[in-house]
Amino acid sequence: MFKLSQIKIILNNADFRSSNIPTRHDDANHLHDSSTMWVHKAAVSLTLLTGLVSLTPLHSHAKYAKQQFSASEYRLPETVLPTSYNLSLSINPEEDKYNGSVTITFDVVDTNASLTEINFHADSDFVDIMLTQVNDVICPTYKEKVGNIVEIACPEGVNGSANTLYVEFLAKFSKDGYGMVKRTYIDQGKQQIFIESNFMPIYARKAFPCMDEPALTANFFPTSNERETNEAIKDEKGLTTSKFEETPKISTYLTHTLSDSDWDFKVFTRADVANFTRVVAAYSGKFLEELSDYNGIAYQDLGVTESYHVAVPDYYSEATGDFGLFTYREADILDEMGNTTSRADQDIFTTLVYKLSHEWYGGEVSTKWWSDVWANEAVATYLKYIIPDKADIGFDLYNQFVVEVVQKVLRHDAFPFVLPLSSNEDDVVLTDDIKNKLDYSSYEKGASILHMFRYILKGEDKLRDALRNHLKQRRDSDTDGDDLLRDLATSSDEDYSHFQNWATSAGYPLVTAFISNTSDETDIVTLSQKRFVYPTEDAVEDTTQWFVPITSCVSGKESCDVSVESYFEPSSDSMFFFGKGRRIVFNTQGRLLYRMNYDDALWGRIISGLKDENQRNDIHVLNRAQLIDDIFNVARIGDVSYALAFELVDYIFEEDEYYPWYSAFNAFSYLLGKIVDEAVENNLKEYILDRMGTITEFPNKTGDSHIDILHFVMKYEWACKLGNPVCILEATKKFKAFKESRDSLVNYNLRGVILCTGLKESENAPEDFDFLWNVYTTTSSVQEQKDVLKALGCVQNKTLLEEYLSKIITDNSGLKRDDASMVFQSVVSSSSDLLAAYRFLSENLEEIASLYMGIDLLTEMIYGFAEKLYSNLDVPLLERMLSNELFDDYDDVRTKAMIIVSVNNYWVNNYRSQITDLFSGPTSSSTSVGTTEAISTTTEFSTTTSYGSQTTLSVFVLLVCLSNFFVQKIYWKPIV
Repeated sequence: MFKLSQIKIILNNADFRSSNIPTRHDDANHLHDSSTMWVHKAAVSLTLLTGLVSLTPLHSHAKYAKQQFSASEYRLPETVLPTSYNLSLSINPEEDKYNGSVTITFDVVDTNASLTEINFHADSDFVDIMLTQVNDVICPTYKEKVGNIVEIACPEGVNGSANTLYVEFLAKFSKDGYGMVKRTYIDQGKQQIFIESNFMPIYARKAFPCMDEPALTANFFPTSNERETNEAIKDEKGLTTSKFEETPKISTYLTHTLSDSDWDFKVFTRADVANFTRVVAAYSGKFLEELSDYNGIAYQDLGVTESYHVAVPDYYSEATGDFGLFTYREADILDEMGNTTSRADQDIFTTLVYKLSHEWYGGEVSTKWWSDVWANEAVATYLKYIIPDKADIGFDLYNQFVVEVVQKVLRHDAFPFVLPLSSNEDDVVLTDDIKNKLDYSSYEKGASILHMFRYILKGEDKLRDALRNHLKQRRDSDTDGDDLLRDLATSSDEDYSHFQNWATSAGYPLVTAFISNTSDETDIVTLSQKRFVYPTEDAVEDTTQWFVPITSCVSGKESCDVSVESYFEPSSDSMFFFGKGRRIVFNTQGRLLYRMNYDDALWGRIISGLKDENQRNDIHVLNRAQLIDDIFNVARIGDVSYALAFELVDYIFEEDEYYPWYSAFNAFSYLLGKIVDEAVENNLKEYILDRMGTITEFPNKTGDSHIDILHFVMKYEWACKLGNPVCILEATKKFKAFKESRDSLVNYNLRGVILCTGLKESENAPEDFDFLWNVYTTTSSVQEQKDVLKALGCVQNKTLLEEYLSKIITDNSGLKRDDASMVFQSVVSSSSDLLAAYRFLSENLEEIASLYMGIDLLTEMIYGFAEKLYSNLDVPLLERMLSNELFDDYDDVRTKAMIIVSVNNYWVNNYRSQITDLFSGPTSSSTSVGTTEAISTTTEFSTTTSYGSQTTLSVFVLLVCLSNFFVQKIYWKPIV
């Protein structure tokens, strides 16, 4: 059955190109033309007409006043269940409005009841109700309630099953990316109109009247009347009619529209980029076969016989879709033919599998309520790292999962503001509540828990069988996190209650191992646990404890089993006995979702093993990555010293593998940019470069394996960023060659390094900036556009940075709407000029919110900006920005942003001095924190034009504060 948020409608007046995706017998290289309007079989009834019918809205009997409401008032009463929808839309792409009708067939839940009031959703800011009928009897009035709920009064009682609610309505297109969205884009020099729906999570109500809750699934009976389709019969109005088979039951946020023959795989793109579909064309069929096998339900048996993928130009929303039709940002699905970088290939693969996985998780098994949306998103996220490896693409994604997902979750979930995966339904009723559940935790943390269950259940096959059973038990029904955990626990030897806390509590544990006793032959190690959380000045102790699965590897063993051996229970001691003086590493391969700390003696044994070339490889490469990630983060909260952390990572000069370096660069990245003393920072950079070893000229080939290529590119990105002269010389030389001929690049994997470094080191920044901007606006490759946008943020010229940021809010600047976030992030992450970012944000808050129809983009920018702030003066700076009344209804944004900067500020005030002590050279001096830090750079601020440091930003804030102080003293008015 369909959920409302599963509905997807796409209309386009341009010549979209479709490339057939092969089934197992097809040729992967065939490309075919197709029509430009689609209605998918698993879709809605859709009528496309010209013009609008003149209707007058019904009178709204009562409009709710703003007040406090109970959680239940934001939900539809549990009085009826929809069973089917028949939706007809009359759309003229040239108009700003459309009209339509919907017939909802429903059953009354209480067989003994006779209802006189029927409730459904319609957002009155977008949908005007013209007529309502229940069982062909007109209901002349309705009232609007909280949560976009509409209640109609029926003159006659309604009972039993197969009742019908008929509503005629007039609606307008949305501009904020949610609901029925109309946008324009340029294709082959002509402006085109694109109409596309985005109903996830609760935006179907912005497009048509409906019962817009995830558990309210229903069938759809699609009929399409449209212009100039290929296989249809024209009526007297010049329209054609196509009839399609009934859909299975799904939620409304997953429905779509397209049409073609049985078991088709196609990608729809703009004509300009139709050739950039090699990856999806070659692998969609393979991935669907692997998913069918893994889930134990064939794709054909889902009731869908198509798989259509639409690359939407200037698409501001995330990739969405289900039941055969998926929409993507162009950069998420289009390759660059033979020039596609290895990272782009990987991103396309994982995005594709993630979306296809929703055919099972989201379609066959739907979410009861948004408080537990993680239950489906976790499986889809996990599978995107499993299925490509099963298709033998050689990307080693399952091992990448440890550093790209698990370690990232451990960093993200260390912030005090994170939510648990499963929340009380009553706490998730407002739109912002629901959006907050659709965050990183619902996807990656949930996937990390599934990944952990692989080792609890002792193997991928066991986890696969448990998930198959979950699908079988919950198929065609609704589920939540509790159901998923129970089904997984059933396949284990443990009680469900042991795993419950992983979903219902925020954060994760830090487990500390210490030698509690020793004898002539044996060491006894005892474990303790606490929640790992980044500290702030006003931190509150969290006493949460977990039922922690334990794996370990002791030196001298021939092999170490990654399967869970035992559990560390809350409020108990867990002791391990092993040979005296031996090395023990817990959390084998870093597969489990917690951090490890050790006492000095145990850390010492680990460090000795890493430094000994005969012992190093006895510690698994993923454990080496985990040890680096753990010790630097444990140092970040003050539980070990940075001296110990650098003593451990010092071995990395001998490290040839990708994963430990990945973790090390993440650790170094947090430290760089927060050091005020230039000499100290330079010494740290020299230390890192020294451990990286010799940097050679850029080769034409970056490696034999996918992981080798990722490692090589990461190494050269850091070498150039840290100022290695060989890297800079090579990059600038190739940048000049690229300017002379854009076909001069041989190794496209290094394009991002070359463009960023070339612009950063440019002798004529304005000319080179304009050159790269021209590349962005003229290239047909969205992958090249991504590299260019990231590179443009590397420019060191303040005026050019401000010009670059201004493109986000400038009409006809040439910047695509969906690239705005990348522009801001490139400036914040690549440039040292936070002052430009601060001025842009603080001066354009309202304009950004207005232009992008809400604060989603603005919130993303603020969080990214807050991550770079740290000084005592930065805290009031951010408070000042967030005091804007724009955020009065978004306290969670204020809270999160302030916590992010407070975490950094606490680290600076308490632990930065350790880095200063470690890397102070003969010419550097320790710099105190706070006002002195800012004042020490005042001369530089006033005499230079390269506003290039974070301390400059602090000086700017200091001057603002001082000026406000004097204004207050002179005019006796409050600071504003």
